[in-house]
Amino acid sequence: MLVLGVILAILAGAGSVSQGITYIWANPTVSALATDQFGVGKLASGVIAWVIIFSAAWVPYALYFLILNIKNKSFANFKTQGSGKYWLWLIFICVGYWGSLVFFSKASETIGGSLAPTIAWPLFMVFIILTSNFWSWKSKEWEGAGHTAIRRMWVSIALFVAAIVVFSYSSKLQPPNPDTPDDHHHDVHFKHIEHDSYPVHKQ
Repeated sequence: MLVLGVILAILAGAGSVSQGITYIWANPTVSALATDQFGVGKLASGVIAWVIIFSAAWVPYALYFLILNIKNKSFANFKTQGSGKYWLWLIFICVGYWGSLVFFSKASETIGGSLAPTIAWPLFMVFIILTSNFWSWKSKEWEGAGHTAIRRMWVSIALFVAAIVVFSYSSKLQPPNPDTPDDHHHDVHFKHIEHDSYPVHKQ
């Protein structure tokens, strides 16, 4: 079961990376269309691609939990007395989940340049993992795991913190906009990856 768990974790990580890659490829076209055709602001236009991506991601989630509820005949649990607080927590989770994507989009815009998402996305993932580990510690999930497992967890957290430092510092290494050499801000564009496969948008 341990090997299966590791394999599933690797697949989950690959799936998470694919979300970032999908955003990097789709966002330039989507945001340009929203800005040019509808006058949408830069930050708002950078979030639209997430709506499309997670609308598709919602389908397997919904089907999986629908099948589980049918199989376990657990629909009645949604009306269990005292379950109202969980609906409130659900709202908080939704706001936090979507808010984190908005912050990511803003971070990419602020960092600027073609490497913005390759810096912002790993930072985004690292903070997700650190936050998850904090709450797992808070809920005492690590009790009984043994000293070796806990020591490895702390080593991993230290490496994640080091990664934050490295990625944060690397965001300052981009050259300034050559068209405005006196401007200390980076050239902020949404064309993150140089390739020739973007659809041509005609006015």
